[in-house]
Amino acid sequence: MTGYCRPCHNQAGKDTYTRLYGSTRNYHLKHRYGITAAQYDEMLTAQGGLCALCGERDAQHVDHDHLTSAVRGLLCSCCNQGLGNFRDSTQFLRTAIGYLETTTWQKRRITAGVYRLAPPRPRPHALDTAELEDLIASRRS
Repeated sequence: MTGYCRPCHNQAGKDTYTRLYGSTRNYHLKHRYGITAAQYDEMLTAQGGLCALCGERDAQHVDHDHLTSAVRGLLCSCCNQGLGNFRDSTQFLRTAIGYLETTTWQKRRITAGVYRLAPPRPRPHALDTAELEDLIASRRS
């Protein structure tokens, strides 16, 4: 048990973070990602306030390498969750790109503000059993 009620305990913690780190925000960024609030703000300014990945939404999340803890950039919520869901795997992302290119219409940029819809790339022709056996036989001879 502590000598404080919950609201007083929470306030004491905030006061400690403010006294030692300047703010709870600075404490969180330093403790979790090893950067200061000033470094975060510099990164945000350098990115124009937008996500480093899509460049469309406001950047609000610190993206970091989970193996090395190195900060990579600031991302919007959607892109941050997307990388997390793909477990930062470039192979999974390449597979997902191939899947999307073969199954959905793609918006291709012609010039600034002008786009053209392109149909999905056709999937490679799947051979039926007879065609596959013929192909194998032709390769043997």
